[in-house]
Amino acid sequence: MADTEKKVAVPSVFRGIGINDKRVMGSLHFLPAISIDEEKTESPLDADREWERMIGAIKATAEQLAVLQKRAREQAGEKEAEIFEIHAMLLEDEDFLDRLHMEIQDGKSCLSALDGTADYFSKLFDSLDDPYLSARAADVCDVATQIKRNVSGKGAQMLTEAPSKPYILVADD
Repeated sequence: MADTEKKVAVPSVFRGIGINDKRVMGSLHFLPAISIDEEKTESPLDADREWERMIGAIKATAEQLAVLQKRAREQAGEKEAEIFEIHAMLLEDEDFLDRLHMEIQDGKSCLSALDGTADYFSKLFDSLDDPYLSARAADVCDVATQIKRNVSGKGAQMLTEAPSKPYILVADD
């Protein structure tokens, strides 16, 4: 390159499905997909111990959702923060909790119970004719993933790795 030539930054264009119909420009923050490996065990699982782990992960998830909801309300508005309220409500849903407990009592680990419960409820919501309720299928999967992050000890990653300045969040889902 000659001394008179200057490098010009060419903006990159990413296409995806946005959460609203606005166009945005800014710094990107990629939410990494994490790998959560199933626990390996030689002996039968202790259902009471697994349930305690599940309750601890659910409590941690509720605390994280409260932080995310507060941030979203302050930075994006009340309407955008509603998704975190919906997720928090699912953590308190008796049918969701009962299904998790039943799966654990049947000898499944926390992670397997979450997979089974999320699969059951996401199929249930997805089968409904109401578009609003059908969309809750994705929320069930999101909440289960958040709980799984906490079961595996990777839950705080999402809160601590976010940039301090406003950004565009890019995620697989």
